[in-house]
Amino acid sequence: MMRDSMRDLDAYITGQNIHYNDLVSHYCPSCKAEKSVAMFFDMGGWFYKDDDDPWCDKCQCEMIVKEG
Repeated sequence: MMRDSMRDLDAYITGQNIHYNDLVSHYCPSCKAEKSVAMFFDMGGWFYKDDDDPWCDKCQCEMIVKEG
């Protein structure tokens, strides 16, 4: 068990778990339009490259991550 946690720590320190510009599917809760939004994973969480990307211009609302 200790070996796996050390490998996870090594991967974290060397940046192996950091992903940049992964396209994540989003949808609009109002009109159901779909859009792929660039996101990155760092420090255990997902962040938007640009905070305005998950926005539906037609409905003027924030899009939601599509599960699955």
